[in-house]
Amino acid sequence: MIISAEKAVAAASAPIRFLREPLSFLDNLAAQGDVVPFSMLRTKALFVNRPDAIRRVLMDTKGYVKEDPFWRAMRALLGDGVTTTDGSIWAKQRRPIQRVFDAHSYEWSVPLIGDLTHQMLDEWEERGPTAVLDVGEHVRALNLRIGARIISGTEDASSGSFGKAFEIWHQSAADFAKFPFPPLNWPTPRRRKVRAAQKAMDASLFSLLVERLQRPQEQATGVDVLSQLLASGDKAIAATPSVFRDNLMGLRLGTYENQSAALTWLWYWVTRNPEIFGRMAEEARAVFRGREVRAEDFHGLTYTTAVVRETLRICPTIWVLMRQAARFDEIDGHRVTPGTLMLMSPYTIHRDARYWPEPERFDPERWLRKKPEHDGVSYIPFGAGPHVCLAGNFAIQQLVVIAATMASRFDITAASSRPAGLHPIISMRPDRPITVHARSRDAA
Repeated sequence: MIISAEKAVAAASAPIRFLREPLSFLDNLAAQGDVVPFSMLRTKALFVNRPDAIRRVLMDTKGYVKEDPFWRAMRALLGDGVTTTDGSIWAKQRRPIQRVFDAHSYEWSVPLIGDLTHQMLDEWEERGPTAVLDVGEHVRALNLRIGARIISGTEDASSGSFGKAFEIWHQSAADFAKFPFPPLNWPTPRRRKVRAAQKAMDASLFSLLVERLQRPQEQATGVDVLSQLLASGDKAIAATPSVFRDNLMGLRLGTYENQSAALTWLWYWVTRNPEIFGRMAEEARAVFRGREVRAEDFHGLTYTTAVVRETLRICPTIWVLMRQAARFDEIDGHRVTPGTLMLMSPYTIHRDARYWPEPERFDPERWLRKKPEHDGVSYIPFGAGPHVCLAGNFAIQQLVVIAATMASRFDITAASSRPAGLHPIISMRPDRPITVHARSRDAA
């Protein structure tokens, strides 16, 4: 088959355009239709941007698998845990982890999250109301502590090293996206830097695991993730330390990177909409009533939950989903052959005016009105189908409790009126620091 020069250039440049300007690339595809064929070098690809078609791909775990370039790259970091695998390996690991994140099993963490957030806010109070606070920096440090406590029931010195190592890894990924040469598997200084960062993250996780294994008496009664997994005796998880490591890496990155990015975006939008902050603060004060945070408080924070859900709609931290076709199929008249790259994006579907009126407007009220279902996948901040994030409900709870605790203690205002742009790498971060002033209500 003869390919035109124009199509050949487009296919060759697609990977670079996707790496360097991914959101513009996705917007361009979305403007062309709901199901759009394109090429990535010599690979046939299909962009899918309609709820029923997305659902079809994500529900069929045998027909569409995690063997695409994105998931192969993520396995290099996350290993072969439940986040990155398919088939029987995934199914065996999924069962014990799903039990851990049962709808009620993590309510114990609400007071813990509230207490650690108050400790962060104590530091803010010492800084005073004129201090310029980098929200992203502070919530990343907070979520490192929360992640360590939820995963292993303790904090150790390695928690900080995990965060530092991940930031090095993340920056290397950002640099590579801007100039994707030489390949990351070449023995360059950048590759050595990435490997060193990855080893530091591994050391942090193994340190948590070893420390926890030294307290076997707590395995039967502990409520942290490791205690519950160890107590389950499930061989799919407890087979080797490396399997534990692979699954802990996925959990640690979720509680650190995605949660921190979401909280940073939340305070960007809320401080630009003072009336929204006012309602959040009023609700939080009414629920907490000046006392410590309790497990049942989460259920009373309905408006703050709406703010969190709207944040994840307009700035989804998981901004792209990929699969690779494993067998023949047909979607909207487009023939799908084995090896076809399937590309979907929470970013584009969340901003589609057919499903979200005034999609560019930050409007928590839309979550308090009757919500259309659209096959359940017009809103996919945690993916969809069997591979949906098992900790999605826990993530919502964590974000709500942190945001409400912050709003209950401080009047938080933007320190800069400059708009922030979307900067997608591993997650969707802002392209600049989000800075605020925080005036204690006790001092007001």
